Amino acid sequence: MDDEERVVELDLPWQPDAGAPHPVVRQDEARLVVVYRAAHPAVGPFVRLQFDSPLCSIFGYPNDEALAGHPLYEVGLGSYGLYEVLSSAWLRELRGRNLTCFPNSTWWPDPPHESARRTRHFVVTFHDSMLECLAAGLAGSFVDDPRPV
Repeated sequence: MDDEERVVELDLPWQPDAGAPHPVVRQDEARLVVVYRAAHPAVGPFVRLQFDSPLCSIFGYPNDEALAGHPLYEVGLGSYGLYEVLSSAWLRELRGRNLTCFPNSTWWPDPPHESARRTRHFVVTFHDSMLECLAAGLAGSFVDDPRPV
């Protein structure tokens, strides 16, 4: 198993506007939804991404100018895009936290349990903020309404 954390850009059409995407995030235990201005408004003015079964998320700093200070920058994280972190240190950290209370947990044993294999680390970088989340999957679409319903 490769433990070297690295970031790959996802080849998806839902790139955020580099100027002012104005992301809006809404999350509950079943899903995380973010809506933002699209890079190519002729296709659709807004993008709606849905992350299913989110374990954890972080939304906010750093912005595009301070992105070089983020630990994932050195392993491939870039500006204004959608990324996946492979061999995520964040996911390994959560496993360690869980094992503190549940040492016999099958949440992510060696070899990984099926539910842990489905958990992925996604990053969306915007102009003034970024979104990181651990979730089972990602779906997206172009929409006319900027509300994350």
